[in-house]
Amino acid sequence: EYNLQAEPVEILPVIDPAFFDKDHNVLELMLGQLYNNYKNWQSTNKEKLELSYAKTTNITKQFQKAKYCLRHVATAETESYDPLEELEQLSAGIELGACIKQLISDYLEIIGKKHLIIRIDDIDLNMSQAYKMCEQLRKYIISDKCLVMISVKIEQLLTTIENAIHIEASYPENIDISSMASKYVDKLIPMASRINMPKAYSLCDEELEVYVDRNNSQPIFKSRAVKEGVVRKIFYTSRFLFYNSKGMVSPIIPNNLRGLFNLLGLLFS
Repeated sequence: EYNLQAEPVEILPVIDPAFFDKDHNVLELMLGQLYNNYKNWQSTNKEKLELSYAKTTNITKQFQKAKYCLRHVATAETESYDPLEELEQLSAGIELGACIKQLISDYLEIIGKKHLIIRIDDIDLNMSQAYKMCEQLRKYIISDKCLVMISVKIEQLLTTIENAIHIEASYPENIDISSMASKYVDKLIPMASRINMPKAYSLCDEELEVYVDRNNSQPIFKSRAVKEGVVRKIFYTSRFLFYNSKGMVSPIIPNNLRGLFNLLGLLFS
């Protein structure tokens, strides 16, 4: 188990897969975020830099080496007619994982943290690049010093992986693509590593309290149940009356947390 409060961790900004295309990938953005954080740390810890000049020089070389390997891995997707260049690309691909792993370890040692947390939001929404991003995470960022947190709808990711396998295998009809995709996702995101978000309907009998902000100790609205509070607030705001049938939840209430939050935000704005 992992306790974020017990150990000092470095948390990178949330990565949005919407920015990824054929020319930009998750590794580039992660390295860019890491380097930007390092530069910010340098500007506020000059006295520590003077005491560890050798470490500072070494990690700068690590950043350069990682970028060098990444550039060659990216160019490996284009055809090359030079055998030595092909070997260089192959070597860079093999070395990139170890290079990133060493970079993260050296970076955490310099700034005095134990683990690095990488957050990726809705990786399944980028249908054209999701499989490629998953492969990059699996090949190059797996490390005992690094914790990768991914927001994903497993069913949609499975569909994306199936499409990618279908295309890579040149549209075969004699293989079970669905089974292959399922095994791939189970290996990439094991069941024990998943945290399933609850459906809104499972919370509809819980007490509802709405606050202006997190620092405000007094709620501006209270209800003994979410399903009762939402339809009551709709009536107060719009004079439209919806009912919760006995043992049921009104269809006006979304069955996902994002939709429920958006509806509450609309009603209280």
